[in-house]
Amino acid sequence: DRPHIAYVDGDRDQLIAGLRHSGQWSMETISAGGQRLSLAVGSDDRPHLIIIQNDELFYWTKQGDAWVSEIIAGDKYPGLWRAWLVLDSQNRPHIAYSGEIGSFLTYRQTDGKWAPEELPFETIDGLALGPADEPYLLHSETTWTNPKYPFLYVDLSFAERDGSGWQSTSIWGEEYMDWTDPYWDGRARLAVDAQQRIHIAVRSADSFWYDYMQRDERGAWFSEYPAWAYDGDIDLALGQDDEPRLLLHDGSSLILSTREYLWLDNFSFFPIMAR
Repeated sequence: DRPHIAYVDGDRDQLIAGLRHSGQWSMETISAGGQRLSLAVGSDDRPHLIIIQNDELFYWTKQGDAWVSEIIAGDKYPGLWRAWLVLDSQNRPHIAYSGEIGSFLTYRQTDGKWAPEELPFETIDGLALGPADEPYLLHSETTWTNPKYPFLYVDLSFAERDGSGWQSTSIWGEEYMDWTDPYWDGRARLAVDAQQRIHIAVRSADSFWYDYMQRDERGAWFSEYPAWAYDGDIDLALGQDDEPRLLLHDGSSLILSTREYLWLDNFSFFPIMAR
């Protein structure tokens, strides 16, 4: 139950992790900095980290009081641009990542070895585990809509296991302008609750709005839209009640958005007729 934190100090080029105990933060420098940092803490209070450094994906965890690392994807996986980390019910790490030669999913087996699997997707945009530790993914593909102009179309899809393969469902898309980078850098977050309901939050790459989507127990998708727009990053988490919590930016403000149910004691039904 002790809070953990990890961040990259860009000015000093350092990866820093911290733990709050007895009202005090204890901070330590782990290594040089990097990109796509992700932190997960197990039920045993053991922290796990992944970070991309110089086109290599490192996995860090603590053994006693010391941080130890392993290279998950090295020289043979060039151009890494996405990485995701989650822990299963046995506190084993599951990692999904994408690079120039494709996308991969791997997890720590009971014997300590990693079990890599190549994925049939261009870019991984989210990873979550269900109640039985089954993996769910978000992935995207980008295509040029007009070769004369820097307009791209991104298609965001949700994927789940289907026997030995994957079943993928397109859930969201947008056209955007990007002068330099052909890869969509919008924000997408994925979560799965105890009822196997799927929760997804997406922020547009070019405009300042987001979508929240949910797939219910029957497999039906529905969307909800905000009352006003936001910019910046987003994050998504589920409470103990399995209800979504969205963390959003509005300029310099950080906003926590929660769902509220209103129960009406009195109601009426009436026909609406065109006049």
